Formats: sequence, C-alpha cells, structure tokens
Amino acid sequence: MFKLLSVTMVLGLALVAIVASTASAYTPEEQAAFREEARQLTEQARAQEAQAETARDLAQQIFIAEYKKADGVDDQADFKKITALQKWLQAGAHKHAKASGLRETALSLILAAYRFGVLAALVDEQAQNERSRATWQRQAADALLANDPDPEASAIADELNRQAAKDDRDAAGSESEAENLRERADRTNARAAALIQRAVELETAP
Repeated sequence: MFKLLSVTMVLGLALVAIVASTASAYTPEEQAAFREEARQLTEQARAQEAQAETARDLAQQIFIAEYKKADGVDDQADFKKITALQKWLQAGAHKHAKASGLRETALSLILAAYRFGVLAALVDEQAQNERSRATWQRQAADALLANDPDPEASAIADELNRQAAKDDRDAAGSESEAENLRERADRTNARAAALIQRAVELETAP
C-alpha cells in the first residue's frame, strides 16, 4: 500500500510542477474551472478520509469483540484447569499440580507478549504513515520551489519542509518504540517457554 501511495504521490507532484510552470498560460475561465475541480477533489478526499476513520473504528470494534470472545473461551478453560488442579492434589500428584501452576504463569506471560506484539504492529503502521507524509511533504516543497517561486510559495515550501522534519522525528520515535515492544514480546515469550519446559519436566518425571 505504501509503495503504491508513494508512486501516486510522485506522479501527482510531477504534474504539479508542470502545471505550476505553465499556470500563467491559462485563461481566467480555465483557471476558474481548475479551481472548481480542485474544490471537488478536496471534498472527495475529505469524504475518503472520513471513510477511512469509520473503517478504523469498525476494525477496533471487531478486534475488541473477538478478543472478548477469546477471553470467554479462556474463562471456560480456567474453570476446567482449577477442577483438574483439585483432582491432582486429591490424587497426591503434587508435581502435576506444580506444573499446572507453572503453565498458568506461562499463559499469563504469553498473553502479555501478544499484547506487546499487537501494540508493536500498530506503532509500526503509525511510523510508516509518518514516513510517507514526510516524503510527500518534501516532494511537494520541491515541486513548489522548482519553478522560480514567489515569496508565498517559498513560505509554503518552508512550512512543508518543517512539517516533514517533524514527521521524520516522530517516525523515528515510533520505530524505536515498536522495536522496544517487539523485544519485550520476545523476552516475555522466552520466559514463558522456559516455564513450559519446566512444567513438562515435572509432568514427565517418574
């Protein structure tokens, strides 16, 4: 998606540069028609942004609903595990009882690692969006400056470059945050794996 977006932006900005260099050749009527077309395109873009926001809200609702459904299944499993633990203790199988406790702790860690992974994916997406915006803003600034711009165009280009620099800084922060989250997920999964290995040893001990 981001590669396609980048190509689309580059082609669009190339057109901007060409149009900017020939704008003075258009008649007032043609310029009025261009303004009307630009207004319509802007309205369409804003409508699509609203659609994207609605889609994100729906995705969040679906994720939360499915997550709650999974939690419900976990609750059923918990009841069975508690009952099984009671039976192990009644049977004097203390190693199996201890193994059950280790597996429960491991499961908590696995769930924590899962949350870290989900957050990392979301932050990664944010970083890519920030990088994409920065690229578009720099290209737009270059297009404005490519044709002997007036002071107003230069001021707009300066603002675009400042915003691009900020988006790049934000992206760097997001990338670092995502990497930290992935590392936490890896460490947490490793701890869970060690606990499960210990549980297996207890369950298979003579």
